[in-house]
Amino acid sequence: MIEYAEKKKVMDNLFNATLKLLNSSNTKGSSS
Repeated sequence: MIEYAEKKKVMDNLFNATLKLLNSSNTKGSSS
């Protein structure tokens, strides 16, 4: 269970980072 929790945390971090990148690129595109 501990390994699963660690993996889930890593996946959540990757997912959040991807969303941030997408959001930042979207705002850049709309502003320019």
